[in-house]
Amino acid sequence: CRVCGKNGQLYPAQMTAALVLEHLLEAFPDPAAVTGGTGDFAEKIACAWNSPLLRSGKNEGDLWELMRQNAIVLGCCGTTGGILWKRVQNTFDAFAAMALLLEMLALSGMEIETIINPIQEKII
Repeated sequence: CRVCGKNGQLYPAQMTAALVLEHLLEAFPDPAAVTGGTGDFAEKIACAWNSPLLRSGKNEGDLWELMRQNAIVLGCCGTTGGILWKRVQNTFDAFAAMALLLEMLALSGMEIETIINPIQEKII
């Protein structure tokens, strides 16, 4: 799942994961888990919300197993932009990520670039 800005700018899948982490950890600062390829931005976002973060191997199977072993509710795959949020479903799903991004936009009343810019500053 990748985010497209109003001028057609296509953001990498890692930005989708960053947006979802930011949105969910703000409301639910529970422990989260990410795949190994997610990048350092996940630690910065989790730290900002005082949320523990675990890192798995490079694929969603490793992440699912890490989440199962540690009773973690939120997992993000930075390479695909998919999320596993056990409050909603027990599989990785780009549609769930899109729904959460739409919720984020609706609740904030802002355009996607307005939301992305501060997150980019936080994670760079």
